Amino acid sequence: MPEKRAQPHAEKWYDYILKENAYGVAAQVVVFLAGLLVTITFPRILGTEGFGYFSLALVTANAAMFFADFGIFNVLLRMMPVGMREGNAQRYYAMFRAWKLALAFLSSSALFLASDFLAGAVFKAAPLAPALKLAAGYLFLYALYTFYDYYFISLKKNKFSLAISIAYNLLRFLLPLAVFLLISPDFYGFLAGTIAALALSVLASSFLARGIRLPSKPHELNMEEVKRLLFYGSLSYLAGNLLIYSDTLAVGILLPASDVGIYRVAWLWATASAFLLPFSLRTFSSIHAYESMEKSAKIISATFKYTVMLVFLMLLGILAVSDKFLVLFYGPEFAVAYPILGVLSLMLFDMALSPIFSSLFIGKGYLGKPTTVGLASGAILIALLATLTPAYGLMGAAASIVAARTLNLFGTAWLAMRLAKFRLSPSLVLKPALAALASFLILKSFLPLTGLLNALILGFASVALYGIALILLRGIELNEIESMLRGALGRRVRKPAS
Repeated sequence: MPEKRAQPHAEKWYDYILKENAYGVAAQVVVFLAGLLVTITFPRILGTEGFGYFSLALVTANAAMFFADFGIFNVLLRMMPVGMREGNAQRYYAMFRAWKLALAFLSSSALFLASDFLAGAVFKAAPLAPALKLAAGYLFLYALYTFYDYYFISLKKNKFSLAISIAYNLLRFLLPLAVFLLISPDFYGFLAGTIAALALSVLASSFLARGIRLPSKPHELNMEEVKRLLFYGSLSYLAGNLLIYSDTLAVGILLPASDVGIYRVAWLWATASAFLLPFSLRTFSSIHAYESMEKSAKIISATFKYTVMLVFLMLLGILAVSDKFLVLFYGPEFAVAYPILGVLSLMLFDMALSPIFSSLFIGKGYLGKPTTVGLASGAILIALLATLTPAYGLMGAAASIVAARTLNLFGTAWLAMRLAKFRLSPSLVLKPALAALASFLILKSFLPLTGLLNALILGFASVALYGIALILLRGIELNEIESMLRGALGRRVRKPAS
């Protein structure tokens, strides 16, 4: 008899998830590396005030993304997989694209027209008015860029998402520098270069999107579900924007532009490592839409375990060496950012863990109660910012955002466990916490060391000590990690032929 062909092992779905996620994580690493270059280079060139204006213009535009998106990205990640199953994905895509273009145009036009008012009456900074006009162009293009990004991910075209991410993040570092050096040697030049990078990336995304063929059967669209998702998705987006941008906007309104520059450097350094986390929200939202609730619960349990480990490692590294890097890269004027950075680094728990739970809500279309949690956290944040920022300055803003995001994390975790009917063991948090504490106490005697080489040595020592402590505490399973890596690389274990 002919020999039977070897079959993939029983957990084929698990390997597929890891492989798809690998593209999403690679895109995050690209964002991290580009962000690191921008965070090191741009403030050094522009100074605290110039970088403050540059940051405030982009943060204002990103906050206005609520009006340019209105929850469409949530709908894309949920309804495009539905359209692929039902055969009417092309009709969904055409409708969502038209809505996105209209919203992007209206919101960017509104920002352009309101730029003088915002600069004068809200931020009380006249140089910001031209920057906000430029930011209106950024808003329009960034809305289209994110639309295509989520569109590719909803169709499991993560390779396209990665390619565009590489192009944009390379250009958003190089083109601002080119415009600054050749045309406009100020923060306006940096903004213009960023917009040019977005424009080229949107053109490339549009070209790739035209090559995708979608089923276009005349099946009726589920408009009731679309309306429901848009309603909750828009509110969810609003809640997310409040938790991401409110603190910087509060600093810009209540404190000088130079303080914005210091705060943004601390914020970016504290949160940059979140892009190195090995699980992508966008990828897993789409995956949860395809998979059963039982498999979704398994996915969340595994991703939570390893994300917590990495968050404590990141905190250890931030506390051990970031003060040295601040002085090395920016000079003594940015040294005051270190204590603010230390507080802001606690945001990593929410930034890393909430997306694990949010991806389940988006994929399953369960947005009502999670949106309420997000809005409540956002409302608490605004109240805290209004109280603590005038009284305690940058530290008050940092404490406000950390408190609000911690509440958001506990609320979303509780809802996810109720929805998917699973429990998370306290040991998943306690073991990494003990490993990080033990490593920090060992490193503490070496923390006075200065210089780039010593900072790098301390960084590598932090990783090594933390890994050893985790193994000793049995908080990490090497066999499980090996299995995950095999799946991500597409190297499946096969049964012997019978």
